[in-house]
Amino acid sequence: MWVNAGLSTRERILRFRNEHASKNIVLSAVPKAVGFYAKCGFKLSDNKINYCIIHNPKPADTIEALGLNEIGPVSQDNMKKISEYDRGISLIDRLKYLSKWLLTPICQSYAVFDQQGRCVGYACFRVVDKYIKVQPLFADSVQIASHLMQHYLANNSSVIFLKLAVLNAD
Repeated sequence: MWVNAGLSTRERILRFRNEHASKNIVLSAVPKAVGFYAKCGFKLSDNKINYCIIHNPKPADTIEALGLNEIGPVSQDNMKKISEYDRGISLIDRLKYLSKWLLTPICQSYAVFDQQGRCVGYACFRVVDKYIKVQPLFADSVQIASHLMQHYLANNSSVIFLKLAVLNAD
């Protein structure tokens, strides 16, 4: 992106926001950083729902019926494909960031690949207190997202918290 370009964090955020003005950008921030992001032109979300609880979601179709090849752990071997998929969502190359976020030992991350070997979804599951936080979860369909969650739930907790990104009314 603009690492080592002599730009401050604020300048980088403003530049990113201006370059992607037509996209809906959602940021998660610690309370101390909210004022900083407001000064950069971001608005607080009208969304008052920060999570929903999901108990053992059951995928309607099998992976094969969806035309998918595999679902499994994120690894260094498949990180490049995941980064290519993510670039279509975030519009920037986040390979280094994703590698650190998805491969950290404190989380479990999974990806889904289609028959051609392309990534069609990924999710990161982190234990927060006694719950599981899913962030991010990107998928080409609700069914793929459901498979990612079911894959995690098969061997872990049955309560998941999702942070929902919702457009403001204006």
